[in-house]
Amino acid sequence: MYAKTSLSILLFWLLAVIDAEPTEIGAYLNNPKDKPKNKNRPGHGKKIKVDFVSTQEPLKWTYIGIYKSRSQDPVNELPSDDLLHSWLHDCNTQAECSYEDKPENAPIKGQVVFSLKPDSSEEDNELYFPLNGGDYRICLIDWTLDIDDDCNPDCDPTFELKAPCETFQVKYPKKKQKKKAVVTTPTDTAVGESIYVKVKTPVRVVNQWVGLYSVDDLKFPVTGPLPAEKLWAFTHCEENTGNVQPNESCSKKRGKTKTIAFDKKSTYDCDNCKWPLAKGKYRACVNFNTNDPFVVYKCSGEFSIN
Repeated sequence: MYAKTSLSILLFWLLAVIDAEPTEIGAYLNNPKDKPKNKNRPGHGKKIKVDFVSTQEPLKWTYIGIYKSRSQDPVNELPSDDLLHSWLHDCNTQAECSYEDKPENAPIKGQVVFSLKPDSSEEDNELYFPLNGGDYRICLIDWTLDIDDDCNPDCDPTFELKAPCETFQVKYPKKKQKKKAVVTTPTDTAVGESIYVKVKTPVRVVNQWVGLYSVDDLKFPVTGPLPAEKLWAFTHCEENTGNVQPNESCSKKRGKTKTIAFDKKSTYDCDNCKWPLAKGKYRACVNFNTNDPFVVYKCSGEFSIN
């Protein structure tokens, strides 16, 4: 005869195992453990908490990086720099840690949080928070400077993966996020006049934005990645510089309905944008992805600039 074990006890044991703090060197996703199926699947637009276990060594500094994950890349090899999406030092900032001069005093365990603040963006790759839906990996990495007679302040550091990376997936936006969104534009407007676009988004994310597109670039029906926008603006921040510095992001998302005024300020940080827009037909599209490719959006009908 087998001993009977209640479902509640089995569930308790399962959650206890899932909730156990990591003890081996590495970086580990810390996601709500009350839903085991979501353990390695943070929601779209949500903060990403990472626990780490490290070592203390002289002349070795540690950071935690989130990289785009490809199936052909082994988890025990340092990912390519061009796959780096976000990173933080083990003191939860991209700025210098208090133990910068003595990395042997760094914590051997802790947690970092990837979000708008502190800034965790990898600007060299033009990748920003929040992450698009898709596959990623978290890696714990040491960087070292060889201090010798030939080294100078410009010498290149050596990077070393401290433990195998952990793979995870950011959830894609919910279907209702796109389905329930409504974008309304004026029937027509004159060249040089401000363009007012009304956006209703019952499900919102930080850094949500709207772009104006020429119908010459955006044929109907609108499918696939969006082309380069002609103007752009956040839905919930009045300026394209946002309200979170220094990464010029927009953390605001209160309010289902917003009216955005497009004018000269909507050309900020956009190489292809010019004001005023030329005569022609356009569409407005609200984007739920912060990073290219922009494949999750809802567009308006056509409007004219005369």
